[in-house]
Amino acid sequence: MNPELHIVNSRTELLNLLNKINDELQPGQFPLIHIEAHGLDQKNGIVLVSDDEVLWSELRPVFTEINIKCCNNLSLAISACSSSRIIDELIASFTDSIDSRAPFFCFIGTEEVIDVDYLIVAFPIFYQSLAKDKNWNKAVEEMNAHSPTKFNCDICYHVLWHWLHEVANSWIKERTSKILADPDIIANVYCKWYIYAYDKDCTIDAIMEIFTREQFYIDFFNKRLEDYLIVSDCKELNANRFPSVKSLPNFEKSIPPMRVVRRN
Repeated sequence: MNPELHIVNSRTELLNLLNKINDELQPGQFPLIHIEAHGLDQKNGIVLVSDDEVLWSELRPVFTEINIKCCNNLSLAISACSSSRIIDELIASFTDSIDSRAPFFCFIGTEEVIDVDYLIVAFPIFYQSLAKDKNWNKAVEEMNAHSPTKFNCDICYHVLWHWLHEVANSWIKERTSKILADPDIIANVYCKWYIYAYDKDCTIDAIMEIFTREQFYIDFFNKRLEDYLIVSDCKELNANRFPSVKSLPNFEKSIPPMRVVRRN
């Protein structure tokens, strides 16, 4: 795919362009989309020259469509203040819905508020290095060497891997505490997860697994990773591409003390 420059002035023009990229994407093409804009003060999106605000939550669906079509090979670079906060949207989409898919394979941006002059210098260095060595990490290191601002290359799988090993246990603890406080949500939320993970009925024994068994959460997260990272739809490209979760460190600390949740 040859580089193309498009100047967009409004939210509608940007979304139309991204939909056009999706429509014209051909098998075997792995696009890199670069967007230059101002970051919102709330750090939850960008603002265009028309003063149109576009939130990360609005961009996620169209990025996801493109990423599905190219089998989780969309690279995304956003030259804007606090652009790396889009990673929050990535985590939210992974945890909030079992139907969601990854919006990109990797992302290049910064968490910081940065002077536009540094952005103008940094990204050409990044692309020159990437064109020369085809190495994402090295290209980011080189742009960081010439900028007072730290840029990151966040690969979707690695972000989720870190979340699973550093944050997932507190996430599990929070949700099992909610069950203890309100057993009615078992059927509405957690039994759906069990059926999703194992494709079998959610019995009282299954509920006990949700409370006490590390393997349930390992199986659930591995199923989510496989679906979220578009492995099942693109097995010829993604088979063995993303290692599975083997354990959750300190899992026993994430499960509150058991008590009877069955109601009379």
